[in-house]
Amino acid sequence: YLDTSQCYGCCPRYLAERIIRSHGAQRILFGSDSPWVDPALEMRYIKTLGLTPEEHALILGGNAARLLGLAEKA
Repeated sequence: YLDTSQCYGCCPRYLAERIIRSHGAQRILFGSDSPWVDPALEMRYIKTLGLTPEEHALILGGNAARLLGLAEKA
């Protein structure tokens, strides 16, 4: 698993997209590295990446919910 901490301003979008696609969105967790980086900036950065709505949903909470056992049972 990887997280997105400190991506805003440090990781070019093309590289972030490449990393996410290489590892799979199901293995990426949203992270802000707060208080050093504003979580709103990190979230906006993730939303600007050329990802599908499903990939955004996984990264911005779905993966964390699954790992913590909070995901709905199907």
